Amino acid sequence: MVKLKNIIEDLELGKVYTDKDRPPFQVKEESINENDLQRATRIYNDFEAVIGKFGKDILRITKDVEKLKGDKTDSKIIIKQYVKGMNPLLALIRSWFSGEQRRPR
Repeated sequence: MVKLKNIIEDLELGKVYTDKDRPPFQVKEESINENDLQRATRIYNDFEAVIGKFGKDILRITKDVEKLKGDKTDSKIIIKQYVKGMNPLLALIRSWFSGEQRRPR
């Protein structure tokens, strides 16, 4: 019995393979190295990292605004708008990711 793992080990990345009865195909790096769930996990983790950094930058900016103005009114407005806009986006991305995890392969 021929195992898929043995077939994949013999393939070279970037080479075009042909068969008499089938059209030619090219082996892509992603199709061998990562499956869809791993890619979705990587995308989600990258998104979380970017959002975390953005949140820290917003807090730094609001502290600078507080020092400049001397009160917290403008800072509270900035934070309120940040939360108001980010919550739906976070919910959307988390929903997408949980759907990717449940999707049959």
